[in-house]
Amino acid sequence: MGFSAGGELVSMIADNKDARATKPVDAVDRQSARPDFQALVFPGPLGIPADAVADAPPAFLVAGTLDECCAKPAVALYEQLRAAKVSAELHMYAGSGHAFNLDESNRISIIHWPDRLADWLADEGWLSPRPSAAKGR
Repeated sequence: MGFSAGGELVSMIADNKDARATKPVDAVDRQSARPDFQALVFPGPLGIPADAVADAPPAFLVAGTLDECCAKPAVALYEQLRAAKVSAELHMYAGSGHAFNLDESNRISIIHWPDRLADWLADEGWLSPRPSAAKGR
């Protein structure tokens, strides 16, 4: 999960080719750096458009419609993910700029955007325990 520039970082890792230049030296290095899911909150434009969305993890994207920096990247990435048939959910909040004007906003929808994230996480199964490989031991 990342906010603004942090959202850029999430997208650069989750939606783009692995840019690591070093050869793996141990088992950890051989693991994918991609997360299981991604939540991008008013993500900045770096890493968007993405170059590897076909293998991207499910995504939750949220931004304000008046955000000069981050509304277009959020919509563009959503469209890329949708076209690649990657599970993605996008919420655009009317009348809000970068960071949803949190210092001055009293819009009910903006106050409750974390609830939409929790709903998405539940719907995607990320809030339920996964079966353990060690089960039955």
